[in-house]
This record gives sequence, C-alpha cells and structure tokens, in this order.
Amino acid sequence: MHYDSRKVNVIPWPDELHDIGYSGCMWPDLEARPAIRRILESLPPCPVYLELGVFTGVGSTLPALEAREDLTVVGIDSFRCHGPNIINSLRFGKFHDGDLCDYLKGVGSCREHFQNNLFEHRDRVTLIDQEISEQLLADLKATGLEPRVIFIDDDHSYEACSDRIQSCRKLWPKAITICDDYIPRHAGVIKAVDEAVATGIWREEHMSKVGGRTVIFRDY
Repeated sequence: MHYDSRKVNVIPWPDELHDIGYSGCMWPDLEARPAIRRILESLPPCPVYLELGVFTGVGSTLPALEAREDLTVVGIDSFRCHGPNIINSLRFGKFHDGDLCDYLKGVGSCREHFQNNLFEHRDRVTLIDQEISEQLLADLKATGLEPRVIFIDDDHSYEACSDRIQSCRKLWPKAITICDDYIPRHAGVIKAVDEAVATGIWREEHMSKVGGRTVIFRDY
C-alpha cells in the first residue's frame, strides 16, 4: 500500500536491531488475550489489524502477529512516553536479567524498542510515527486501508478516545473495534465508550466486555 509521505509519516525499518537491551514493558489485559485471539483467528484470510497506540509492541501488537501468520499490522504512535517517567505505572516487563530494562533506564527510545521487539515480523508491520487525528485516519482510509480489527489504546482522555471511536466507526463501519482500559482510573475512556452506546454510534448489543478492562464492539 502506498502512503503519501506528505500526510503519513511511515518509519522505515532498520537493517538490523538497535544496540539496546530487551525491554518488554507493557500494561496488558492478560485475561482479554484469549478472546481477542479468537476474534483474530476467525477473520477471513489476510486481515489488517490497525492499532492506535503501540508503545513497545509487546502488549498487544506482538500477540496479534503471533495469532496468525497472514495478519498485517498498521501501528500508529507518537512515542511520547519516556521510560524513566512511567516506571511506577507499568504492570509487566520492568526487569530484564534481574535489573531494570534498558527502556526504563532511558536507554533507547520507545520507538527503537518497538522496532526491536517486532523486528522478526517487520515484513508484516507498517509503523507510523505521528499524532493520531481524525485527519490522519481519513488519509489512511483514502489510501485504501481497510482494517478488520481496530485496537484503540493511545490518548486516554475523553476527547481523544471519543474522537477515535467516532472516526473509526464512520470510516470503517464493519471493523471490530476494541477499546482498552475501560476502568475507573481512566474515566475518559469509560465516558467515551458509554457515550458511544448512548448516542447510537454503537448499540448496546454490539458491546461486550472481556478480561479485566477491555471492551469489544462488533455488529456481525
């Protein structure tokens, strides 16, 4: 697929791994993984998985790629997280070989760790380093992007989450949409998800909750 470089900042893959240690930092909803895997496995051949907010790639991107070999990923992130600033909030992956992982030490950028973690699957991953917006998603739609599954997990404010849900529903009405972090600590996500149902963007029967904090919207 061809992306207009004036509108979409696709990051090329390096020829070899970055010279940094492994970092498996993530906030996974491990209880939701089996349900998401079943969804991915049930899709028609060669599905596209769009992820909004990929972080280091090991929490949700890598499990999606491992679910089936014909799946391709388009991942978008602005990679603003700085490892040392988020140590206390992380649930998994803080340590490697008994010591803090390199990312949390400030060694290597979030994007570099993503590329290392997904390097083995690089031929199936398109990485976009850019602020997520309604315009960017519309530009991707204009290129012919048709994701079967959309995973929303970037900005957890109400405004951003609501914008993502509305934009994705409008642009890709048949895509299965997954929203992470539907928990009280992220009140903006809860408000955006509940409002999407209340206003008819999605109907209540389209919504299911799996795991500890994950909401799935699908209407087929």
